[in-house]
Order: sequence, then C-alpha cells, then structure tokens
Amino acid sequence: MTNDRQTTPSTVPDGATYTLNVEAASRRFSDAGFPRSPRSIQRYCQLAHLRAVPVATETGRIYLIDEESVEQRIEELRHVATFAPSSTDDS
Repeated sequence: MTNDRQTTPSTVPDGATYTLNVEAASRRFSDAGFPRSPRSIQRYCQLAHLRAVPVATETGRIYLIDEESVEQRIEELRHVATFAPSSTDDS
C-alpha cells in the first residue's frame, strides 16, 4: 500500500501547494536577484528553510516545494540585503 499523502501535493494537510521542483525554485531565486544553485535549494529543503515534500523516485529523491515559501524566503533575503553594507561604502 502506498502513501498518497507523500506523492500528491494537493493532499498535504497544511494547505500549502507544492508545485515547484528544485530547478524552478532555483530560477525564482535567480530572477529575484538572489541566485541559488539547485544543490542549495535541496539544502534549503532539507533544513526546512523552504516548505517541501520529499518524493521518492526510481532514481532518488526529489522535492516538491511550496511556492509561497520560496517567495517568503526571497523577501527575507531582500530584507537582510537592505541592512547589508554596500561594496561601494567607504566605511
């Protein structure tokens, strides 16, 4: 018997929509000006920096990622960037 909750994004109980794969999430970060490699996105999933559902495949594990969590993480990075010193500062 298989557990459909692990493989079907629409059945995840918290209401999140797990529609992005690692490559799509990586492109979202790059498009927002915060490039992240697919491997970094996988680590974000493993460390719960992004809401994601691991799905076993014949070739290994993939992650389905909640789009809203990607947008939230990008906003956090934008917020931090506003306080980071610019490389052109003379301080």
